[in-house]
Amino acid sequence: DPNFSRAMIETRRAYRRGIEHPKLDKLMKILKKELKKEDIKRIIVFTQFRDTVEQIYKKCKEEKMKAAKFYGQGTRTGAKGLTQKEQKEIIKAFRIGKYSILVSTSVAEEGMDIPSVDLVILYEPVPSEIRMIQRRGRTGRKRMGRMMVMITEKTRDEAYYWSSIRKENKMKKHLQKAKNMEIEIKSRAIEHKKTPKSKYIVYADSREVNSRVLRELTRMDIKVIIKSMAVADYQISEEVAIERKTTNDFINSLIDKRLYKQARELVREFKKPIMILEGEDLYTTFINPNAIRGAIASIAVDFGIPIIPTRSPEDTAAMIKRIAVREQSKEKAEIQIRTEKKPLTLK
Repeated sequence: DPNFSRAMIETRRAYRRGIEHPKLDKLMKILKKELKKEDIKRIIVFTQFRDTVEQIYKKCKEEKMKAAKFYGQGTRTGAKGLTQKEQKEIIKAFRIGKYSILVSTSVAEEGMDIPSVDLVILYEPVPSEIRMIQRRGRTGRKRMGRMMVMITEKTRDEAYYWSSIRKENKMKKHLQKAKNMEIEIKSRAIEHKKTPKSKYIVYADSREVNSRVLRELTRMDIKVIIKSMAVADYQISEEVAIERKTTNDFINSLIDKRLYKQARELVREFKKPIMILEGEDLYTTFINPNAIRGAIASIAVDFGIPIIPTRSPEDTAAMIKRIAVREQSKEKAEIQIRTEKKPLTLK
């Protein structure tokens, strides 16, 4: 592509001449202005790449700002990551005020015990509504906080920003729909007081609200309670939770590397996690069958998660009911639903 080649040539020329992206200078102006305010003590600047972290950090040091860089433990192209000890020391220093600015990759989005900040700045937007919410969640915990998103006009920044906004609005609609569904179920129960109370309860994540599995469980006289769950799609008891994967979802989560992250979270949150693999067309995709078998083996052997195959949503519902009957026949205590993930510690 001649346009791409020309762009690369111009980029190299700009780099040799020391010309930087104007966004960097704009960020410095924002940081200087914000740090002059009495109510601004801690700022996190999120960016996508370690190279950009280094660039922003270097610029902050040139401007005599108290900044620290923060990223993961993995090694990237020869550059070593931070050790757990180093991460812990940086967070401690940030908490006590040694640093006013934390320049971080996505590693600081969730889990780690990072103190609440007064301002979050996104050096570039992310197309994921979850990551946008997680980053925004680093501020405004104890008092009003703010978030700024830096967008370069007529670039993919604009597309990423509006993509995350649309996805977040869609998520809110689904959550509201789930809430309305729960209200409807409750009102229906009031209208039919003579109907025997269901003996078994299944908690379902709000993302499953349109699933045929939910409708089938309700038809089976299972009491379904919709909740926004941080981990798993269904929770049966304090110890048992189920991640439901259609064959298509299994393949997609294998490709985008969600599969193993979800497996780790299941094992971390529940003593008896289960994965249901729904569908009969697992090996009809373009993915090498051995890669699929390897993933299944890893989930079962490395993570110790049993995988139960089902043929259809109806079959899945029947299996969930059977698990609920087995588990809740001996269950006495009220089930505690995981609406938040356990915090990751640096210990």
